[in-house]
Amino acid sequence: MSEQNKEKMLELLSDRAIFELSDTELAELAELEKEFPELNDDSFELAAASIAMLNLETNEPLPAHLRTKIASDAEKYFASQKADPAAAAETPAEKDEEFQKTFTLEPKKSIWNWLGWAVAAAACVALAVNIYTTRTAQNEIVRATPTPTATPQIELSPAQ
Repeated sequence: MSEQNKEKMLELLSDRAIFELSDTELAELAELEKEFPELNDDSFELAAASIAMLNLETNEPLPAHLRTKIASDAEKYFASQKADPAAAAETPAEKDEEFQKTFTLEPKKSIWNWLGWAVAAAACVALAVNIYTTRTAQNEIVRATPTPTATPQIELSPAQ
């Protein structure tokens, strides 16, 4: 019964986030909130709001005052990066070498790397042979019919 009450409360919470509840549903929700206080949060409303905001048009231009503030903050940030002595010590070539070292991959060359593929290929060949041999060998069922035998004709008298 408790599991059914919990499901009913979750259903009422989701309906409250999407639709408007009737007075009887609100009363039932209030009773269930006493039983399950941990389920009473704003997650359903937040989920419904985020789903509703998915279809909003966001092609509006950025306000001028906000654009100038972002540009000035960016200039300050990048100016502080240029003044950083640790970053200035490295030359661009050193940075490129470090970047190259980070992303170089050297695959291991070993026969063991191909062993799995060889086993898989052998299994495929064995499967093909098995299918071929079992497909062509069809057993025919022969039904033996009894041969008719002549029944001896015995003359019976009317009394017999």
